[in-house]
Amino acid sequence: MTGLVVIRDGEVKLRVGKGNIHADGTVWLPTVKGNGPLINSSAAGFDRAVIEPLLRAGKYDQIPTNLYARLGANEGGLVVMYAEEYDRERRAEAKAHLDAHPEIRERQEITALFEHGHHINDEWGDDADTGEGFRLIAEAERRLAAWREKYPEAAREERAENLIAKAEHEESIAKGALTFDADGWLSSKDQQKRYDEHMAKAADLRKQAEEVRQDK
Repeated sequence: MTGLVVIRDGEVKLRVGKGNIHADGTVWLPTVKGNGPLINSSAAGFDRAVIEPLLRAGKYDQIPTNLYARLGANEGGLVVMYAEEYDRERRAEAKAHLDAHPEIRERQEITALFEHGHHINDEWGDDADTGEGFRLIAEAERRLAAWREKYPEAAREERAENLIAKAEHEESIAKGALTFDADGWLSSKDQQKRYDEHMAKAADLRKQAEEVRQDK
């Protein structure tokens, strides 16, 4: 048995830690009745009303074998890969992306430095008399300032994304304002007022984000 990843149209639909590949390349996965074939619902001739009862009954020999998914590319955009191979490809893609965008790699390193420093301070508290956590945070702040000067476009996009995140938070609060009445303490008029206030903040934040992106 081996780990498998099932992908349809580029999106991971299923990941299993244990799967079997038969000699004919068909994929079999653990089920409540033992191992059963992975069925490609996009294959020609698939009829859910017919196939699903056969699967539930474990009558796999009555299912046309052209509907069995196989390792590799299948009809209808279905792909089955070994999990190890899939992970290796994703790591290679991630590395290639970072190699092409050094600003992202450097920003990740700065974030890790901040997190490490805060972790030390949170873990040791007043006992952190070595000052190592504060030293790391100060170093991260220095590197962040340099990063913003070195990559102004990336810095603007980061700021815009932060503003968008704040806007989405305000919008979430606004939606909650219409459904949560604090045990009846708020009137519908008060709820609408809170909704409008938070939506106005969200709109202003989105406007700021757009202005940041246009500030070349």
